[in-house]
Amino acid sequence: MAALGMVECTNVDARTRLFVEHHRVSISRALAAATVPAVCISGNPVRRTVKLLLSVATGSWVVNEDWLHAGAMDPRALPEYELASSVPGCRVARLAGGGKALAGLHVAIDERGMGGRGQDASAITAAELARLLLAAGAAVDVGRAS
Repeated sequence: MAALGMVECTNVDARTRLFVEHHRVSISRALAAATVPAVCISGNPVRRTVKLLLSVATGSWVVNEDWLHAGAMDPRALPEYELASSVPGCRVARLAGGGKALAGLHVAIDERGMGGRGQDASAITAAELARLLLAAGAAVDVGRAS
């Protein structure tokens, strides 16, 4: 789990990103005071970005941008804006405490087969994949298969 009051943004417009940057301290304090570990604010349509996947893997709240503007950053309003129907598994992971979806699994990544950002904009790098797998509770080895 992340430290209390962490805030991430993914696939949001410039207005929302600027709002979060300007109010990050007050948002974080409100979340921490309500013992909310972390919130990922996602734009519409929801895109499966690395930030979003990491947020789900760690059990963070995943909410839409309306929470910032309509909910006045009130942690008690988080359930109303949760993207549980748009992001499969986010509520289950959050309720389970995060970091457990892949617990007990051992994953070996052969980095030679990874696309990376230069080859395919939708590909994930070996480092990002390892970070995501670790966040979900797996043991990870990254290297080159012989």
